[in-house]
Amino acid sequence: MSSGTNYFVNLTDLSNILQPRGWSKTSAPAANWYSITSDSTGKYLAAVVNGGYIYISSNYGETWTQTSAPSADWSSIASDSTGERLAACISNGHIYTSSNYGSSWTQTSAPSAYWISIASDSTGKYLAAAGSVGYIYTSSNYGSSWTQTSAPSTYWSSITSDNTGKYLAACETGLPPTGTGYIYTSSNYGSSWTQTSAPARVWGSITNDSTGKYLAACVTSSSGRIFTSSNYGSSWTQQTSVPQGFWRSITSDSTGQYLAAGNGSGYIYTSSDYGSVWSQSSTQTGNWYTITSDSTGRNLAAGCLTVGIYTYNQSNPTNYLVNGSDLNTIFKPTTTNPVTYTTTNYRVKNYTPLWGSTGDYDLGQIFQNI
Repeated sequence: MSSGTNYFVNLTDLSNILQPRGWSKTSAPAANWYSITSDSTGKYLAAVVNGGYIYISSNYGETWTQTSAPSADWSSIASDSTGERLAACISNGHIYTSSNYGSSWTQTSAPSAYWISIASDSTGKYLAAAGSVGYIYTSSNYGSSWTQTSAPSTYWSSITSDNTGKYLAACETGLPPTGTGYIYTSSNYGSSWTQTSAPARVWGSITNDSTGKYLAACVTSSSGRIFTSSNYGSSWTQQTSVPQGFWRSITSDSTGQYLAAGNGSGYIYTSSDYGSVWSQSSTQTGNWYTITSDSTGRNLAAGCLTVGIYTYNQSNPTNYLVNGSDLNTIFKPTTTNPVTYTTTNYRVKNYTPLWGSTGDYDLGQIFQNI
């Protein structure tokens, strides 16, 4: 129950009718969620369980379906911009692809390896995969064939791609005994790699905008921070407004302006200014091992290890304000067309719901009932 809004519908405060906004736990089972990916809209999601299966959602994470992919130590999954083409890898196993939203899966010719991370361009044609102990491989034909790149053999932890597959970035946890590594970038589809000026750290995850110009990476250690770059990785800035800790995962919208990061022993934090200022977003604490964003940064999904998958969904403004804030920033919109709902007699004109076309809707249709 939220605090009073001082806006009344039939003498009932809106806070008694509508569910306050925030992160919501989905119906996905409690499992070792190692990786989650999203299409450009946030409608189509796919996630992998280490020691389990691949699951998909076609309704912004409301419901989840176990796919036909085999049970394995899945480590990472990537999606094209539509959610139709997916690629997933197994730690100490192979790489699989799907061209039908995850309905069926095909083992590719990529060698068996300790795959830790996989990335895709916006079409699914250009893929890049990194091994936790080994090399980086790329594919330019939807995963049909793979080529070992010139990137060094090391303890890679994460890889990311721009929309074209031309600009790639990868980070490493580092070789023993130092246990720290560096960030590398490629501007030619992975043909050659350059070690950037980012300092030696235990890098946990890396992400970028749609162009590869804006990058963000997080450090997985007790004193870990988040670093950002606005010049394709040429220079890096440590962001100090985010607390120190074991940062496990990070994601970006298509512009690089909106970022979200998950802590391994804390909360989810978000930034709306390219990573300069961060604020706590989730109230649930845990090991936020993986996080993903749609192209706008308004629809997020995150996996909390051994707990479940949570989503944070935003929709179009209602243009109804409460103390200067749009209702949609305070309350959680429905993601599916409600069969029954409380009629408030307050109509929102020219509204585009997540589940339908633009039109006039009752507030009870747009928002969930408590």
